[in-house]
Amino acid sequence: MKYQTWKQSTENLELFNQVNQLILEYKLARTDETLGKLEHAAHELETKLKKPVEPSTLAKLKELNEWIETRKKEENDNTFKHLQTAAAAILEQYHAYFPEHYLIAIKAVFINPDKGVRRCYKYFSDKGKWENHIRKLEPDADDSMIQHADGVTPTFTLTSTSTKNLVNDQAPYNRRVEFRDPIKHHTLVHELLHWSCHEQFRLDTLHYPIAKEGITEWLARQITKVTLAGWEEKYREVETAIYGGADKAVLFKAYFMGEKTDSVVSYLIDFRRKGEKKKKLQSLNQLLFVAGRKAPSPQLKGTWGEQVQKAFDDFGECKSWAEENITSKYQADWINWFKELF
Repeated sequence: MKYQTWKQSTENLELFNQVNQLILEYKLARTDETLGKLEHAAHELETKLKKPVEPSTLAKLKELNEWIETRKKEENDNTFKHLQTAAAAILEQYHAYFPEHYLIAIKAVFINPDKGVRRCYKYFSDKGKWENHIRKLEPDADDSMIQHADGVTPTFTLTSTSTKNLVNDQAPYNRRVEFRDPIKHHTLVHELLHWSCHEQFRLDTLHYPIAKEGITEWLARQITKVTLAGWEEKYREVETAIYGGADKAVLFKAYFMGEKTDSVVSYLIDFRRKGEKKKKLQSLNQLLFVAGRKAPSPQLKGTWGEQVQKAFDDFGECKSWAEENITSKYQADWINWFKELF
């Protein structure tokens, strides 16, 4: 073998050794991220191979590319199985409330895949790409929100350049379930519920997280049975409203059928406001008791002066309401107390 040919073959061998190292990393980690690195390295190998390339080298390259394509198919199939499981769980729990159009859609896209199946979800294996994606979707999101975001389901139009492959612009086909690694069953259930909700519900709850996220999270937890997940505060508000007498059937019909959505939103907001007033009244009575003792309460943080300031900051704006509703036993004391201090 001539020196030049031998040198080129040695360089090719070094390139193959680099790829072999990435193959080992993939076998150890089995993630889309390591598979992506391997695919990129294989492409680089193909472009950097020194000529002339020996037939055995070309055969190795072909074998490598075929192996990568097989692994990609396996990973895609595995990702889709997670979605399929989540969709099946949703239908098992709520299929009776699905309008025919939405029932056909979720089955065609996530149960028995139709042609457009891969256009309605996107999996992010790379943490950096996922966080950048969330920043673009939610420009006002803080770092904490971005770090804790496991999934999102945006709605697009056919004019969106990044979503040119959407099936069509009709709900729910114009929505896409997006999620990151590691894949979590609860996250997929939550996001697939967003994907499946009626368009009227989606439109009427855009600016009301208590309904948009609170109801979605409540529905998801009825399936997954988790006790702690995202949107905890909104979930608790919906859970409290249901314990307080909210009709579940009305909630289901609003979410999946788009019926009386405005009434459901109003009910949840009013119920929350009543709860907030009740908490304020309880706190006022507690602070009056503290004031009567002229000593700091062990249940409240800070010095006596800080407690008084907090009382004024938190409840001063509802003075007129408190005067009408606070127990008569403390009403005069409460008024005189605030006059004296402020």
